Amino acid sequence: MKTFKKVMLCSFLFSLLVSGFVTPDALAQTPDLSVNIKTVHDVAMEVKSDPSLFNPNNPNEVKAQLERAYFDDTASESGNINKMDQGGVVFSNILIPIDGTGTVRLASKIVSFIGDKPHRIDFDLNLYRGVTRGSGTYVKTCTSSLSGILGVQVGKEITCDLNIDSTGYCFLEAKHTIKNIFGMTLGTSTSQTSQYLLNTKASLYPFVSDPYSGKVMTEPRADWAYTGSIPWTSTDRGNFIAEYSRRHPNNGWNWSGEFTEIHHIRPRQYGGTNDYDNLIPLEKWFHQGPVEGWWRYYK
Repeated sequence: MKTFKKVMLCSFLFSLLVSGFVTPDALAQTPDLSVNIKTVHDVAMEVKSDPSLFNPNNPNEVKAQLERAYFDDTASESGNINKMDQGGVVFSNILIPIDGTGTVRLASKIVSFIGDKPHRIDFDLNLYRGVTRGSGTYVKTCTSSLSGILGVQVGKEITCDLNIDSTGYCFLEAKHTIKNIFGMTLGTSTSQTSQYLLNTKASLYPFVSDPYSGKVMTEPRADWAYTGSIPWTSTDRGNFIAEYSRRHPNNGWNWSGEFTEIHHIRPRQYGGTNDYDNLIPLEKWFHQGPVEGWWRYYK
């Protein structure tokens, strides 16, 4: 009898250890994604460090969002939860553009537990994209799971790489389903990250504001159609500089074309005009580098 009990105990412990590995349940029905374990810190370092992207007023600064998912292992099949026995998991969710690759990385990491930890967590990482900030439609999903005493631990993370094929305001919607050892759902939680304006190379739209006028290079819609360019002449440039200098007489711009260029906030090839309100002075290196580089892959 004692031998039988020992065998059963060993079998149970072995099953727990085996279930501790990351077990991808089902990937989205697309061939361009993968699930792997890396830290958020590691993948965040892959975002190129353009100083314009790290400004306190920049809506495109990539940040992780915390999510608290609560559960109760005494919940009945009807879904009733005893709040006195409630536990939880704190997740860190982030969407990381891999600049120049046309790929975004969706990541969700276990940060801490509240009370007892569950046996299994299912992850649904959903990519959404909108044509304006505040809008969004579903694009793709990948799903995976962590389970067992080795899998469900602080620091464990699910990541998923997805290709993007058009410009848009992208965000991650992360859904977590918490289960017990028998597969019963104990609780669910859904949260969204901030939106980031990306072109087809997954490059972040550069943020810049004019230090003298305060004008911001505003964000475009993601569905502007190609219209062909209108002319931009030296007379147009001179008229802008004259009007700008009249409005801001003590500005510090060096108006030589070797140092300063005039940018059309809505580009002429996408319906932009030469009106004063559509123009902003930029340093030449910044205009020809991050700004024109971003618009090169707008579609």
